Amino acid sequence: MSTLTTTGRPIASAILLAVEVVLAILAVMLHYAFIAEYGITTDNSFQGLIWGLTSGLSGIAIGVVAIAATIAFLVSSKRSMRLATMAVLVMTLIAMFAVTPFALQQKIGG
Repeated sequence: MSTLTTTGRPIASAILLAVEVVLAILAVMLHYAFIAEYGITTDNSFQGLIWGLTSGLSGIAIGVVAIAATIAFLVSSKRSMRLATMAVLVMTLIAMFAVTPFALQQKIGG
């Protein structure tokens, strides 16, 4: 029984981290699609990111990733797993910032 207790927490935190990564990828894809459809083409990438996070589905998507990151952070007992959960959240915001100009360019071109 003690083996199950000692291995259950790392396995649960690894599964939660994997779920967080999948949600982060979906959040970036959703942000790209939302900005490409509804973005304001006169904005720069920072303004587009802020607009997407505050007025649309991008904010909800990053919120879901943040909830998954918080749960994974609380479940994990290792410092490296805790850093990884927060790193995925930060990388999601960076990826959203990176795809915003491409989405706005697609709106201009298409």
